[in-house]
Amino acid sequence: MAYLLSLLVLVMLSTSAEAQTAGRPSYSVGDEWTLSSGTVRRVVKVDGDTIVVSTTGMNATCQCLYYFDKNLNIVSIEPVDGEPMDVMVMRSLRVGLNWKYWDFPLQVGKKWSFSARAFSRNVPIVYDHAMSVEAFEDVVTKAGTFKAFRTQREVSIRPFNGSGKTERWIETLWFSPDVKATVKFTSTVAGKDWELLTLVD
Repeated sequence: MAYLLSLLVLVMLSTSAEAQTAGRPSYSVGDEWTLSSGTVRRVVKVDGDTIVVSTTGMNATCQCLYYFDKNLNIVSIEPVDGEPMDVMVMRSLRVGLNWKYWDFPLQVGKKWSFSARAFSRNVPIVYDHAMSVEAFEDVVTKAGTFKAFRTQREVSIRPFNGSGKTERWIETLWFSPDVKATVKFTSTVAGKDWELLTLVD
């Protein structure tokens, strides 16, 4: 009897964890996240379904304003200081409705994928992404311990013209609904890992 009761509790806990869902968070001006990579992200404007986030810091891809839609897809990018962006930087940025990094609501077991184009070293490249939400779990960061969706992202890139070598790697992201952001990121590519240092909300 005790065994059956223990088994029932385990099943209920498992079912509860897998049933956990989270829609896109609501953001406010002033929400801010500092990452161990040296990047600082701050919400500077919320206009309906559009969230504008400034991304600064010595290791940021660019000192930019990122415009996100309701599903946290980047729809456009502008330089923070209003100066024209370097053409090479612009061509390498992964932006547009085809770049569907998130698909809310998040739920354990959910999967989605997309393919999109960008440039790498001024060469047109096709990026293929396959995402899967693996678990809802505690994740430890320098900013504290948070409940988060562990999402695996399998990435492969190939030249647009079909010739050349295909490269593949795996990224793991922990998205915390309470923090309203990814709090930890790891990659099979060396030197890419980061985690949350501080947050303001």
